[in-house]
Amino acid sequence: MNKKLLSIAILTIVALAGQAQNNFKVDVKVTQGIEDNGYLIHLFDRSQTHRNYVGKITVTDKRTTFETHLDEPLVGDLTATFPDGSVCTHCVRFPFVPDEHAEVKVMNGTFYLTGSKFYKEWGNADELVENARKFQKQYETDNLIRNYLKDHASEEGCVLYYLKYNILPASQVMKVVSPAMAGGRFKHFFADYRTQDDDQVEMPQVSDIPVPDVNAITVPDVNAIPVPNVVVPGKFELTPIQKMQAEQKLMVIKFNMEWIEDAYKSLEDEYSLYRMDMTFGQITQKNKELDKQWQEFIKMLKGFDIPGEEAAKIYAKTYEEILKFYTGQDKVFFELYKARHSLPKSAEKAQKVIGKLTEKYMKEASRIQVKK
Repeated sequence: MNKKLLSIAILTIVALAGQAQNNFKVDVKVTQGIEDNGYLIHLFDRSQTHRNYVGKITVTDKRTTFETHLDEPLVGDLTATFPDGSVCTHCVRFPFVPDEHAEVKVMNGTFYLTGSKFYKEWGNADELVENARKFQKQYETDNLIRNYLKDHASEEGCVLYYLKYNILPASQVMKVVSPAMAGGRFKHFFADYRTQDDDQVEMPQVSDIPVPDVNAITVPDVNAIPVPNVVVPGKFELTPIQKMQAEQKLMVIKFNMEWIEDAYKSLEDEYSLYRMDMTFGQITQKNKELDKQWQEFIKMLKGFDIPGEEAAKIYAKTYEEILKFYTGQDKVFFELYKARHSLPKSAEKAQKVIGKLTEKYMKEASRIQVKK
């Protein structure tokens, strides 16, 4: 082989080797009973503002594979298609990472993610959060989730899972991100969450865009809900155990209210459709959880057998605090629409849920009669 041909051969080998080193691969396994016959692949651009169609993969014998070359990690998603030609209304969304191999298992309509190191870390964090929410009491769940992040703060997959799925407020997650991780292969993911006074990353200026006033939402002071605890002859009082039960439930409620408030604040300077979509989805879920917690709190109060007139005053104040929170959110949506002119469908869904909950508690509150 002459020197010219040898040089061409070497260049070709180097080029091919470079591509192999930046390949991303995902294997999908579909369990029995699942009708998915294919998946649409979409990939977001670097800024996560535009979602682009990449192609479709077909399921054969319950398996399919997608592989592509990537220069850097990007967010992508898989959307199932069915034999009748219809497309699923939901998708599984996660980072597509060069030099990593994702393994997705579809079971009972749920996607489970594992694979190479990054995806094992992601999947383990997902499993912890899911199991904690299923089998633990709320205050235990919160501690488990926070402690898991603290113990696995060196794992890119865990940190990105917490950040992208809004498991905790972004400000809390970013506190555990080391300089090495922040400047590593996911640096453009983390850059969007850095504050402007961070010397490492400069945030873009969006002062020319009207930003909604998220201060319109108020997190109620749960201490304003009058849980009787003063000993007065002839008056009702809670037992120490009842008082502790009430305070525990109110602490959980307050935590979720503050989480929702932080989620709205994160939208102030957010113009990524992907992250807005995720945030509104989380706001919807948290409001549904909050509804259950308020119902449990009210049910608990009824079990305390509080005398009629005093009970009516306590229930009236409780409903006042609940409605103050939901109407505050409605004001935020008004400001968001006024500033942005349009929002993703997930925002419309969140607003509908909040509207239904407001109507529900207004009806419940109307049944309360308080003697003056």
